[in-house]
Amino acid sequence: MGQPSDAGFSADLDGITWLANFSSDTANGVRADQSKLNAEAFHLNENPFGDDDALATYEGFFTAWAGELAVIAGSLDELGEKFTATAKTYQDNEVKWAHDFQDVGNNLRVGRNHSDSIGTP
Repeated sequence: MGQPSDAGFSADLDGITWLANFSSDTANGVRADQSKLNAEAFHLNENPFGDDDALATYEGFFTAWAGELAVIAGSLDELGEKFTATAKTYQDNEVKWAHDFQDVGNNLRVGRNHSDSIGTP
C-alpha cells in the first residue's frame, strides 16, 4: 500500500479507510439483493413445482440461502468496523510514537560508539 516513512513504518490510512468503506458498501449491496430476492421468491401466485412438498423444500432452501446472505452482510459490516478501528489505532499510535521517538532523538547525540551516545546530554 503506502511507502514506509523515514521514521520506520506507517499505515496506509487512506487504504484502510477505503477497505472499511468498501466493506460497508458491499454489505449494503448484499442486503439490497437479499431484499429483492425475498420480495420475488415468496410472491408466487401458483405453485410452479406442481407439488406441495417440492414447494416447501424450495422455500426452506431459499430461506436458508437468504439467511446466509444476512450472515455475509453482517460479516462485512463487522469487517468494516474492524478496518475503521485499525485505522484509528494506527493513527493514534503513529502520532504517539512519532512524538516519543522525536523526544528520544532530541536527547541523543552522536558519539564514537553506541554506548557513548545513549543518555549523554
